[in-house]
Amino acid sequence: GENGIIQRAVEAREKMEETTLEEKIKLITAESIIDEYAGDNEEKTAQEIQNELNRQGENVLVIQWNKYIIYDLDKNKEYRVMSDGTTEYWGESTMGQTLLNTKTANSDQISQDPSTSNLIGIDNDGNTVNMLLWEYTLIDDSSLGKVGTYGLNDKAGLDDSGASGRSAGYIGGYTEDGKILGTVPAYISIDGGNTYTAVTSMVHAFYDCDNLIVAPEIANTVDKMNVCFYQSTNLTMAPSRIPDSVISFKYVFNNCEKLSNVPILGNNIEDMVYSFSYTGITEFNQDIPNSVKNMEGAFSGCANLIKFDSEIPNNVVSLENTFRECTNLKIVPNIIPNSVITMRGTFYNCKSLVNGPTTISNNVTNMQSTFFGCTSLNTIPNVIPSSVTNMMQTFYNCSNLTGTVQINANLSGKIVYTYNERDYKDYEECFIGTSTTGSGLVISRDSTCAELNNLYSTKSSNSNITIEE
Repeated sequence: GENGIIQRAVEAREKMEETTLEEKIKLITAESIIDEYAGDNEEKTAQEIQNELNRQGENVLVIQWNKYIIYDLDKNKEYRVMSDGTTEYWGESTMGQTLLNTKTANSDQISQDPSTSNLIGIDNDGNTVNMLLWEYTLIDDSSLGKVGTYGLNDKAGLDDSGASGRSAGYIGGYTEDGKILGTVPAYISIDGGNTYTAVTSMVHAFYDCDNLIVAPEIANTVDKMNVCFYQSTNLTMAPSRIPDSVISFKYVFNNCEKLSNVPILGNNIEDMVYSFSYTGITEFNQDIPNSVKNMEGAFSGCANLIKFDSEIPNNVVSLENTFRECTNLKIVPNIIPNSVITMRGTFYNCKSLVNGPTTISNNVTNMQSTFFGCTSLNTIPNVIPSSVTNMMQTFYNCSNLTGTVQINANLSGKIVYTYNERDYKDYEECFIGTSTTGSGLVISRDSTCAELNNLYSTKSSNSNITIEE
């Protein structure tokens, strides 16, 4: 009827207006990026983007972020311009109105220090934060994060290069049950709420915080969480979710030995280097974002980890030491995707692992020590592809290995490792201590490895390994 036609017309108009704003954002930011790369000028500031959109009739608030966060103040919608310049719609949000209207600092903060009345922190839910509980720094060095945004630490603490002398960015107290006082700021204003800037870095925010038991929720503006909870030895509960804003996730929970749960991971994480290493987690059964490229050491040293019931995403390049020293691990992915280039030490000393992956990447090159010390391992990949150029110690001491394997590795006898002045070739010690019990391992006659005989000769005298006739 007529009402249905009118309703569809209204919806069409709203959709057109929404698309119009998004297209304007895309055009303005694209021009800014082009100018930046062309060397004509620097990247536009959030205020410049806002002024331009205002001139075009849009009622928006623009916040400096990884690129920009843009709030449509009329429709309470949020857009984000990502690091690569693409524009994403992030859903409905009243945060723009909250930032526009908040001019008063946290009441506890003012009661403690009235001189800080112009310093305002806002959390994910629009509540004010007591900023006296936090170190905060406006980033002016691109090695520390996004220039022009805030990090929740002092300048030294925002350095994740591994140097010593770091301190935590949270400087407040704790409740009896091990929670921080208050919440994590997502936006900071130092001029009484006239302008706000996003918090993008939580590097070392809770570094070595022994009193922390329950982690707070992370600000959904943060893109860099490296070493955030590093060595918080009494941390038991992780945040429920890592925001989609997070990109870098290196060493986040490293050495949190009592950590028992894993947060839901955001959809844009790229780097999981040693992110959960040496924690107390017992299983991992959630989706790993397709954006992840590096899983080096991600779960290494997790002695309590029994079950890793997740797929490896198709963009992962490195599985180096990913499960190293997971001595109780029993369940692992069956397929290693073709994106993976290195499997050096992937399952090193996983003594309880019985069934390893049966299919591995056709592009993997490094299999040095991949299954080193996997004394319970029965099954291995059906085929070692021709892309492999390093099989030093690949099956070292895999005493229960059985079945048939086709080895097409492209080995040439080159030196791949030097230790204590001894050079190791690409096939050395591959089968030392391998298949000393059980029915033994058969190497397929279809194998094309040029160094197959040298590879075979590395077996121990009591190894039950044969080359198929």
